[in-house]
Amino acid sequence: PFPSISMNAVALVLAAALAVGHTLTLPVADNNTAVENSFFKKPNLITFSSKDLFPESFDYDPIRRRFIVGSIAFGSISTVDLDGTIKTRYTFDPSLQLSTSGVKVDVLRDRVLVTAVHAPTASGTLAAFKLSTFEVIFIANGPSPSFWNDVTVDVLGNAYVTGSVSATIYKVTPTGAVSELVHIPQNPPVGLSLNGITYVFRPFGKSFLLVGNTRFNSPVDILPGIIYKVALDDASVSEVLVNDALF
Repeated sequence: PFPSISMNAVALVLAAALAVGHTLTLPVADNNTAVENSFFKKPNLITFSSKDLFPESFDYDPIRRRFIVGSIAFGSISTVDLDGTIKTRYTFDPSLQLSTSGVKVDVLRDRVLVTAVHAPTASGTLAAFKLSTFEVIFIANGPSPSFWNDVTVDVLGNAYVTGSVSATIYKVTPTGAVSELVHIPQNPPVGLSLNGITYVFRPFGKSFLLVGNTRFNSPVDILPGIIYKVALDDASVSEVLVNDALF
């Protein structure tokens, strides 16, 4: 997922995913944008430290002015304040051996949506928490194997989750009901496919999803990536053409 405050912040995804118990730095605002400067002012960088956190994803809560950060290692959700204070807000039952992956803030419904995966079985879970208190709203489970990776949300509160192993996008209603939106066949077959996902709202047209397809078999066997556009009115899938390979 991508935070809404600044495209500069997207760099955190790469840096944080590689960090192992080191200090992490969060870019907060772009100095070229007067509106952002008037709101954020200082700091432009937030530094915090958490041993072995391994955050794969994060999002921003603009109401409380804090980041929501996941953890591959601990299966937890933490908040990072603008002064660098980090606090664990929720941890999945350690016996479940879950890793938190995608994080999406849903301000309109005071929620944060979090995907969690059990790597040995490639199972998938979507948890919805109250953004203000981190009280659990619902926990929805996907099929196995599916490997629920990332999540986005539409204007009606429906969540869309990528299944990296099943190559399928799943729809989860605001009450936690799960259904399959579309399966995207992989040719050739790959171990991990669909990854990042975002919702694009078109008030006077057809809203759609943009989905990254990483096509990953191993660290030494990675095929060129693809971006798909998925129409929400009929679940039709088309490839977004780019000039250069994504990987």
